[in-house]
Amino acid sequence: MNYDTSIVPSEAGTLTMSHPKLLLVIALLVIQVSRVQAEEAGKADQAPAVGVLKVVAKPVRTDLGLVRGLVIGDADDVQLYRGIPYAAPPVGSLRWRPPQPAHEWQGVRECFDFAPVAPQKSN
Repeated sequence: MNYDTSIVPSEAGTLTMSHPKLLLVIALLVIQVSRVQAEEAGKADQAPAVGVLKVVAKPVRTDLGLVRGLVIGDADDVQLYRGIPYAAPPVGSLRWRPPQPAHEWQGVRECFDFAPVAPQKSN
């Protein structure tokens, strides 16, 4: 079967698309809508409910230093620590090398938010 792959004027004067192009446009729209929904769902998962978060009063000791997180839930029964480093940043001589242990820190590290996401190549 030979499809016309161009967009051509119809008899009524409006533009119509051939089947393959129409399917491609629909697929791209579905992908974009899915991405937006996934981003929104991710933000909803990260965004805490107002009125349920409290700062943990007591810092917790890890191998690398002290961290302070959040207490969540109505019963204050879950402690949440976000953004604790698990490896040294891959910069300079560490670029394109296996992960190295994270460095110790002084003081108390506030672990309320995730670290920034590494940039990704968009498709």
